[in-house]
Amino acid sequence: MSIRLMSWGVLAAGAVLLGSACTRTADAQESSTELQEKTGTFCGGFAAIPCAEGYVCVDDPSDDCDPNQGGADCGGICQKAPKKQCEDPNRTYVSRDPEQCAAIRFFCEPGLAPFFDDCGCGCEPAP
Repeated sequence: MSIRLMSWGVLAAGAVLLGSACTRTADAQESSTELQEKTGTFCGGFAAIPCAEGYVCVDDPSDDCDPNQGGADCGGICQKAPKKQCEDPNRTYVSRDPEQCAAIRFFCEPGLAPFFDDCGCGCEPAP
């Protein structure tokens, strides 16, 4: 009888511990992002390790592997992605989400032509 009670106790304690697993807080995520900006996290290489969202993988200048000189599987470092230049006073955006642009149907007024690019879609003066 006491073994059964101990077994249930162990199961209950395990469930409590499993339910209180550690998760990253907003402060921890922010500090890891700041660290990534300062040090450049490893990316690329043979395993094709990706960067976090908003970052791009560039060649690591501190190593002797150069992909432009035949270096295969060179590792890189993550750097903040440059912001897209999406401001054009001649363009009127219907959506700034390229994925949404593929699903919506819109029409432009006479004298305007539709456009689709990395910044979204909308109407611009006809050529």
